Order: sequence, then C-alpha cells, then structure tokens
Amino acid sequence: FRKRFRRLVRADRNSRFDLEESLISETPGLAPDLPSSVLMATILIVEDDEDLQAALSEALEDEGYRVRAAPNGLEALSKLLGDKERPNLIVLDLMMPLMNGWQFLRERIRYPSLSQIPVLVLTASSDARPKQAAAVLRKPIQPLELFEAVRKTMAPSSGVS
Repeated sequence: FRKRFRRLVRADRNSRFDLEESLISETPGLAPDLPSSVLMATILIVEDDEDLQAALSEALEDEGYRVRAAPNGLEALSKLLGDKERPNLIVLDLMMPLMNGWQFLRERIRYPSLSQIPVLVLTASSDARPKQAAAVLRKPIQPLELFEAVRKTMAPSSGVS
C-alpha cells in the first residue's frame, strides 16, 4: 500500500501524492487507538481513478474500516439502493463519468435514508465546496489528513469522537 500511495496520481492525473519517507517509516499502525465502533465502520469510496480508488481502499482497510467502492455516482447510487447495509461514510470524487459527484449529491437527497450518510468530498478544485458535503479535502492528500478527516466526518453520525 505504501508504495502504491506514493506513486498515485490524483483525478486529473497530473500531480502525484507527496508522501515523505519519514512518514511512511514512522507509521506502521496509523490508528491503533481507534474505538472498535470506528473499526467496524463501512466506507463507500466513489472514485473513477482505479489506482486512487485502490490506494484509498487499501489505506482505509489497513486502518480497520470495511470498504466498498464504485467508479462513478451512478454505480454508487445503485449499490446504496440495492444493499441493506448502509455505509457510515461516503468518500466522493466530484469529476467522474456517467454521473459525477455533483449529480450524485443532487440525486442522493431524493432518498431520506441516503441523505443521512455524511459525505467527504475529495477534489482537485480549489473552489468546489458542495453544500451537502460534511467535509472537503483538496487533492493531493496525505494519508494522515485522510484518516483524520474520515474520523471527524463520521463522528457526528456514529457517536464516535
């Protein structure tokens, strides 16, 4: 995972994740103190970049989360409506084919059970801030920044702080 995370490109495929060697060597278990309720939480990653989706999935699984993934908003919506178990958090890219993140957010509010799930937006845009997003992270992101944002974004709905 650490090698893959280092070489990943963000959604616009022009800039690379910037991980320092010291961060990688100093963090064998990045969140060993997480409560068990967080460790059992499920996250849906909606990202069209296969490499980024795989790296995010692996990083979050390494932190103890259960992860599901979809390459676009349309497939994510289908998974959400078809599965009995709802995720505790949706990590959403904004720029994707078929149904982008903005369209997904508009469609999501039509379903009360889905509109209650917090959304953490990942974007390369410096000015994108959807009203429905609980939090926004600007790409490129650092792993610790991602983990902290996930914990903070999930905290209100899961009772975990």
